[in-house]
Amino acid sequence: MAVLLLLLDIVAVTRVLNTSGGGRIAWAIIALALSFGLVAVLALLRGLVRMRYILGRRGLTVESFGSPRMVPYDAMLDIVYKPRERVPNSGWERYWPGFYVSTTRMVDGVWHSWATQPRHRRVRIVTAHEIIAISPHRPILFIDELNRRRGLPDEAPELGEPPSAAPAEAVLPPSPATPVHAHPTLGYAWHVLFRQRLLGDQSASALIAAGVVLPLLMAGYLFSQYEGLPGVIHLHYNARGEVDSIGEPRDLWLLPIVCAVIFVLNTTLATLAELFDAFVSRLLLVATPAVQVLAFIALVRLMNAG
Repeated sequence: MAVLLLLLDIVAVTRVLNTSGGGRIAWAIIALALSFGLVAVLALLRGLVRMRYILGRRGLTVESFGSPRMVPYDAMLDIVYKPRERVPNSGWERYWPGFYVSTTRMVDGVWHSWATQPRHRRVRIVTAHEIIAISPHRPILFIDELNRRRGLPDEAPELGEPPSAAPAEAVLPPSPATPVHAHPTLGYAWHVLFRQRLLGDQSASALIAAGVVLPLLMAGYLFSQYEGLPGVIHLHYNARGEVDSIGEPRDLWLLPIVCAVIFVLNTTLATLAELFDAFVSRLLLVATPAVQVLAFIALVRLMNAG
């Protein structure tokens, strides 16, 4: 999106330089709006990639968009983590692909979310007035350390910086119960990364469904109109609008086939990217239907022009 806004802004600035009169004013306004949009997108990206959770001396601090939010340990009434229980959909939640930063009223109270996982997979920290919903990388270890710190005095050391007299348990240890899959097996990628994480996410599953349906719609549309197509199809036009490539109707089948291949490749890459970065995974899923829609438009135009 940032690259697209930058390219459009360059085009608008070029038009400002090459246009006079009222047209220049209009293009200047467009260029200014695109510049503001570009800055907003870059600021949003910067805030999202800097999201983190810090277990400090007196409470949990959530950092996002340069505005830290601290929840004292003594204000925490309960810690809820039920990834197998679906949370009722009580309202629309603002999100960036792979990131959820929003305030939403749910059936059990007001949720303030800073997370990269859908609602049912978030750790919920319940206070007297609100619920802080986050998604630590290793939720079980995070909850264990959080509960341990809720019983510590204020002079407790920072995580990862124990004094020489502190026991070794002051540092969060790795747990064999939650192995790190640096190189996931095929079964892990299928059952955990794809079925649980991608299909379990409402936005990701909708994008995957769109990637499946669009090539089928393209093939169905082409099949329904195939008998009425002429024997020669104009496949490509040059910059002057002249036909520089022709073919037969059967050549049009290449478009839905390519769209299906793009779906398989992007979904595979998105599944692997889910292991490292949910944002990149969602971008790959968004790119699939976007390319397929453009290919569908191209197919309709070629059939009507042929």
